[in-house]
Amino acid sequence: MIETERLVLRKPLLVDADALQAPIASLERWLKEWEANALGYFTVELRTGDVVGRVGFHVFDMRTWTLATFADAGEDAIVELGWTLLPEQRGNGYATEAARAARGWGAREQLISLIEPANLASAAVAKRLGAVPHATVTVSGADTVVWEHPR
Repeated sequence: MIETERLVLRKPLLVDADALQAPIASLERWLKEWEANALGYFTVELRTGDVVGRVGFHVFDMRTWTLATFADAGEDAIVELGWTLLPEQRGNGYATEAARAARGWGAREQLISLIEPANLASAAVAKRLGAVPHATVTVSGADTVVWEHPR
């Protein structure tokens, strides 16, 4: 568990599916990522217990830009920091606060965020975190900007 001034980041539970507006299958996948990689997505709550979104990590294989495990991707593994807030929670600075806290917890030699060009709000969060656009890759058939975080 990670705590900030306003937020609590904790490992997700299957019962979070409704609050996160995510299918159970997604939460099951996130929990499997925790088991395989010792990192994954956190559920983000206000200190009141209200869920505001998720933030955390995926491992990608840079050869294919698909989700992977460290074991499967080997030297081609790269860790992505991502965030998604519930629509009604956006604009409060929670994404930046949660992502900064998660990044500090999961510090890596190289950390990226994958953001579609039209997602200006996420690009703004990445900028506030000090990340810079580095390249464009194809992820799930869509052009996606690779933002590199400071080391």
